Amino acid sequence: MSTNQPTIDKLGNADWKASDRPRERSSWRRRLAETERGFTACFRANSSMFFYFFTTCTIISIAFVLGLSGLEWALLSFAITTALCSEVLHFSIQKILEQAQEQIPRNIHQFLTMTRAAFMLLLGGSSLTILILLGAKFLEVYYHNF
Repeated sequence: MSTNQPTIDKLGNADWKASDRPRERSSWRRRLAETERGFTACFRANSSMFFYFFTTCTIISIAFVLGLSGLEWALLSFAITTALCSEVLHFSIQKILEQAQEQIPRNIHQFLTMTRAAFMLLLGGSSLTILILLGAKFLEVYYHNF
């Protein structure tokens, strides 16, 4: 009688019996599933992601009200994606360094400081792009109506 469940060893690796082995997924499906798991883990472990999600929803709502053009939407989506990507990368590097704290040299703190500066620069540039884009559109709409 097969339960179609793998045996899990101490390291968390699954050992399937030959007859119960699931079919191999294609590479793009595996990558998509890993991406979904990554987003889920990031949202669960990093409370600032909820802030970014809320801010992104607010920015998109404002953009709909202002009636952005196609190029403005492209620029806005690029800025939002860049900001979210920088936060996820920063969080990932921080988690890696926390896990490997005993094995890495003490001067790695300088590396973390430099990556934090790079991510803040990306975040600041994305925020400035969004503010300029929405501010210009707001002024265009506001002064056009008067």
